[in-house]
Amino acid sequence: MIKTSKEIREEFLKFFEDRGHLRLPSFSLIPKDPTLLFTAAGMVPLKSYFLGEEKPPNPRITTCQACIRTNDIEQVGKTIRHHTFFEMLGNFSIGDYFKEDAIPWAYELVTKIYGLPKEKLWVSVYPDDDEAYSLWRKIGIPEDRIVKLEDNFWQMGKEGPCGPDSEIYFDLGEDFPCEKAELGPASDCDRFLEIWNLVFTQFDRKKDGTLTPLPRKNIDTGMGLERITMVLEGKRSNFETDLFSGIIEKIGKVTGKDYKENIYSFRVIADHIRAVTFLISEGLFPSNEGRGYVLRRLIRRSFSSGWSLGLREPFLFKIYPSVVESLGDVYPLIKEKREIIEKVLVSEEKSFINTLSRGLDYLTQIAEKTLSRKERIVSGKDIFFLYDTYGFPKELAEDILSGYNLTFNKKEFEETLKESRKKSRVIQKESGVFSMDLNYIKLKETLGETKFTGYTTLSQKSKIIYLLKNGQSVNELKAGEEGIVMLDKTPFYGEKGGQVGDKGKIYGDNFDLEVIDTKHPVENFIIHLVRVNKGSVSVNSEAVAEVDYERRKGIQRAHTATHLLHKALREVLGEHALQKGSLVDEDYLRFDFSHFSPLEYEEIKKIEDRVVEAIYREIPVNWEIKDIEEAKKEGAVALFGEKYGEKVRVVSVEGLTKEFCGGTHVSNTMEIGIFKIISERGIGSNLRRIEAYTGKKAFNYMRELEEREKEISGLLGVPGENAIERIKEIKQKLKEKDREYLELKKRLLSIIAREKISKAEKISSISFITVRDRFINPDDSYILFDEIKNKIKDFVLLVVSGKEEKNISIFVSDSIKETITAKSLMDYLKTSMGVKGGGRDNNARGRVNNSKGIEEILRKEIERRIAA
Repeated sequence: MIKTSKEIREEFLKFFEDRGHLRLPSFSLIPKDPTLLFTAAGMVPLKSYFLGEEKPPNPRITTCQACIRTNDIEQVGKTIRHHTFFEMLGNFSIGDYFKEDAIPWAYELVTKIYGLPKEKLWVSVYPDDDEAYSLWRKIGIPEDRIVKLEDNFWQMGKEGPCGPDSEIYFDLGEDFPCEKAELGPASDCDRFLEIWNLVFTQFDRKKDGTLTPLPRKNIDTGMGLERITMVLEGKRSNFETDLFSGIIEKIGKVTGKDYKENIYSFRVIADHIRAVTFLISEGLFPSNEGRGYVLRRLIRRSFSSGWSLGLREPFLFKIYPSVVESLGDVYPLIKEKREIIEKVLVSEEKSFINTLSRGLDYLTQIAEKTLSRKERIVSGKDIFFLYDTYGFPKELAEDILSGYNLTFNKKEFEETLKESRKKSRVIQKESGVFSMDLNYIKLKETLGETKFTGYTTLSQKSKIIYLLKNGQSVNELKAGEEGIVMLDKTPFYGEKGGQVGDKGKIYGDNFDLEVIDTKHPVENFIIHLVRVNKGSVSVNSEAVAEVDYERRKGIQRAHTATHLLHKALREVLGEHALQKGSLVDEDYLRFDFSHFSPLEYEEIKKIEDRVVEAIYREIPVNWEIKDIEEAKKEGAVALFGEKYGEKVRVVSVEGLTKEFCGGTHVSNTMEIGIFKIISERGIGSNLRRIEAYTGKKAFNYMRELEEREKEISGLLGVPGENAIERIKEIKQKLKEKDREYLELKKRLLSIIAREKISKAEKISSISFITVRDRFINPDDSYILFDEIKNKIKDFVLLVVSGKEEKNISIFVSDSIKETITAKSLMDYLKTSMGVKGGGRDNNARGRVNNSKGIEEILRKEIERRIAA
């Protein structure tokens, strides 16, 4: 039985739930670990559990984790299996079960639940892992299908937790050429596809290289959903599975091209559009550094592939809805963020078109100079400059150069690229994840930590110790320029822990800087993004740093309200309602928490009431630095996924709540003033989100509601207190009108049915009835069908409806379903007229661009089938 990706995903999670695992939702693609660009594996969000930094909610966990990997980005589109965005199914044991359970369960799932043929399975083990080898043999895997590979060993770094791993492979068959097929996975060919990796973390590697057994052994597994779906659906590549089919189809419609003739370009677009859709939905925007640079690169690679297909205008915004259709039910956030996704895509595509224009000018100059020298090969370094400076794809450069009968030195290009990567990247662990903060780590080592004074003051005399412009160190920033300023001490809070960065100004005798934003790229190091409004500023200038007072107060109101909300949620819903993410802005907060169902209105009221009660109790808010163990003993809440040192800052609302928190807060709950929840919704499996206003925004929000109520009362012509009753009266009258309308419609359709029956064309013993009416909708067709089947027996009914006569409905009486079905007739129209649709034996619906002549086409097909 062929399974869908939805079934495969659910069956995996259910299988492990039934074996005592806690199903957790997919975590953010943007990890809280500042040394990682993205969540690149299922174990990344659980790392603190494996390292013993946090106690897991259950020692057995299972997830389907959305992941991003970009280390193989150049391979995407060239192979059947490489992706930037993918879903990783995993089961994890934190000091609980080990190989003796993990291996049999894996075999049971792939053979009994997924139904994979046992004779098609191969496994690999580490040469010294006799235990895993024996377990596979005991299960029934023959010796000749177990290969020992030196690569089957996982380690986090040069020292620390590590262990052997065992991989399950599926033999795709002789359709995939393999010179040494008898070697199985050791042959290193595409015929043997790795579908599941089981990692057995059982050793601690010491500095001298010796391996010491860990007291608590862990299991970490990963199965790529795309790969296992390819196998179970019997496809030749991941891109042919139901995870991509809708996207590929959409690309074809938008480009007007055929997938089979443009496989590489289609695959690049299909893969990258999934990645960018998810990244933008999580609040990431294209930029020239870190995560934003990766997003920009993915968008530009996608656009370049479209360019090679002849597109010269923004088009990705037309394709991303197919990603939402495919995965929106599993990851609701991409549904919610449709508007911003579209805006970001269009903006970035337009920007890249301008960039391409400048790059084309440069490439034209290179081509003309090369021809003037009577040469045929352009320097690879020149093409790399295009690639690195303008983001100009080398494939596009190659296409354009071919028009001049030129090529470029590919070897020189690759060597220059490799050298550039060595200088600019730091490879994290062995997963290919890159550090985004290397430059700031080095700057911190050089400049020292930033002294933050913003807990006690919003104005601070300071000294400018470093300036950056366009990522380069400079001695001066002039009027009109933007850059980054570093101070020896600052009252500005850098964005961290969900709290946005401060804004304000930095000024001195000869300059005035507007602080646009403040960031905290590495621990205890704060940077200020500025615009020079007046004068010029240089390194070593004396300055006054002044935070925007009103904005900071609004942020503080929202942050303290977040702590009160967290406490109220746990009291009303239960202790499981723990914070999973937050955003704290000026008089606005967004709070994500774990919970298994939508909140009832009464629950929201109770939560809101508890927060408001705490506000009006005028409770003092204090903070102090404590040893982490002492703070934990006192019941301070440590947030999941956050990393803490030996000393922690604890924020207390006296007698109510204590949390580890580095953010800024009010000194008394009464300063919050007003608190109002404005929305509550789901953003993933067992994950909810509340948005709320505080202070001035809450007041303005309620004022707007009041004005809206007055407007509604005016439209209804009754006082506000009578509005609801008036609306009920109107709804009741509309229901009565609807009933009258439906009755009239049935009478009219009955008349049409009698008329069309009298004019029906006889094809043998079958009546062929056609109705073409712009005022009938597809749902009316069913009423028409019922009217006709109550009057005659053997018939086929074709209804062409809608204002543009593009809606097609086909009905077949039960008496002739053995000979002709509505579904088969619709399938015929798909191939003969390009109708998009489907259905069942007795009814089918579709849509066509031009319905002209459809009656004659269908009549001839019915005649052909009867004659046959």
